[in-house]
Amino acid sequence: MSIVAPDGAGPTDTWDLRITGPGLPDSAPLLTVYPSGFPRIALWSYAVLPDRGAYRVDATARGGSGALAVVFVIGEPEILEAPTGVTAAGAAQGGADVTWNAVPGALAYFASLYTHPTQQDPISHFVSGQWSSGTAAAFPPGSISPGVAYDAYVTASSADVASGSTVPTRISASENAYAPVAFVGM
Repeated sequence: MSIVAPDGAGPTDTWDLRITGPGLPDSAPLLTVYPSGFPRIALWSYAVLPDRGAYRVDATARGGSGALAVVFVIGEPEILEAPTGVTAAGAAQGGADVTWNAVPGALAYFASLYTHPTQQDPISHFVSGQWSSGTAAAFPPGSISPGVAYDAYVTASSADVASGSTVPTRISASENAYAPVAFVGM
């Protein structure tokens, strides 16, 4: 979804969203928030399966700057393979570089970094993520800590979320590889 000012900047108000459609009747809609400052965002609830059909989004700005309604359709999902050939390495001053092979049908990719589980902390924690329209993501200096082990994951998407040039009406995403690429920050 994308709520933008004429100059392409994200909204200055936070918006309340009410989504109805298959499995989301008027009596039990999906209620969520579109935060201020984001020019585009992909969101959904893990508790609600996105069934095929037409959905309606009613959005109201909390600051009173407006309201809008849009209908979108979820069709049969495309099957996207998980990216292969994923490599990751620490870069200077706490940066990181992640690369992967292109996936047929993918228009964008989400590369994410997590802490690598250790005996002291067996839980993997999200560190950073970014969208890319190509097959590489360069995380800037300060993204990770030197000497710490990390795992890199890459997900392919059928929506061009990286450039935001169009608002997709249907998104397919590949599964993350369950064997992430591990590396150590520099």
